[in-house]
Amino acid sequence: MSFTTSFLAHPAPLLLDEDGRAVAEVGAEVVGAPTELVACPYPDHRSGLPMNRSALRQMATVWPAVLERIAAYAGPGPVTVRGAFGGALTGTSAVIHHAVVSPGEPVPRAVAATYKTCLGLTQVLAALCLLDPDLGESPLRALGDADAFFSLLDDGRWLVGQVEVCAGPRALIGEVFEALATGGGPQPPWADEARWASGLLGAALLAAPLPDPTAPRLARLLGPKGPSWTRALFAAPGRRPGAVGWWFEPGALRTSVEGFATSLQGLSPGEVERATERRLEEGWTPN
Repeated sequence: MSFTTSFLAHPAPLLLDEDGRAVAEVGAEVVGAPTELVACPYPDHRSGLPMNRSALRQMATVWPAVLERIAAYAGPGPVTVRGAFGGALTGTSAVIHHAVVSPGEPVPRAVAATYKTCLGLTQVLAALCLLDPDLGESPLRALGDADAFFSLLDDGRWLVGQVEVCAGPRALIGEVFEALATGGGPQPPWADEARWASGLLGAALLAAPLPDPTAPRLARLLGPKGPSWTRALFAAPGRRPGAVGWWFEPGALRTSVEGFATSLQGLSPGEVERATERRLEEGWTPN
């Protein structure tokens, strides 16, 4: 299975990291290492709700490496809101890349921890870009400082998931914001390919009303173990497939995604799924 076709399969829920933890662990459904669920101790809207303390412990062991990866994935600064979304998207895609280039090998701890850190960020940043395309062009720091960003997440209930809450304390969330806003580099050579594949899936999900039994592979992307950005799509104004073009800076990547979205018009959900699979099999070409 190629890198791009793996996005439709979404293997993350099936993978274990080198600690034996499920990469896409969700509450009591975790497979592998034991998980300690506790009542969230933070004095914000997460307070008292289920929190995965085991995942937080794992992230703490590799936290500098996680921040370094996130800054690199965001690219050179100053990073825009779109760039931050792309960086978070790359952070989740690294798990798929590892599964393709090193099949059968456990996911490295730092890659798994980066995945967990970026997962929720893809949802909120995708939603911001879909709600206001012009905001995507603004520097991430236009949202304010780290404290303002935390307030945005907390007030919008972005830290409260479908099953459990974000385990990150306020200080660590602030460090993630700073890493994204500052940026770094170099980005991995597969970053644009990963973003392109995610853009195709975003367009397909907007074009195919779900759940629909004729599009089972697209339907797998929804739910608690699916990529978090999928949940942002269904709050998008007008739910137009071409709206996912707003996720990306102007250029070949955006043009390709928007062209694919146009080609889905009038197709049934099953036809959308088949068209998506074919396009993913063709792969990403930047020109």
